[in-house]
Amino acid sequence: MITGSATVVKGAAFELGGMICRDLVVEEGAVVHLHGMVLGNVTNNGGQLEIFGMIRGRLLKRSGTTHVDAKAVIAGGIH
Repeated sequence: MITGSATVVKGAAFELGGMICRDLVVEEGAVVHLHGMVLGNVTNNGGQLEIFGMIRGRLLKRSGTTHVDAKAVIAGGIH
């Protein structure tokens, strides 16, 4: 569990199986596999993002590649 926000930077890979209590930011060149839950917003600023879990906030697809699995839940919508 991360009680604040998290940013995944260029060259880093992050596999979330737990929870982030605020926002998640994916920077250019980062790779994220989201199996757990993010209570805030998730912003893709140019990385590779795969969502299999739940986002209670919004998904903001600014750039990069974003895959949302059919079983994933995005409560705040995709923007």
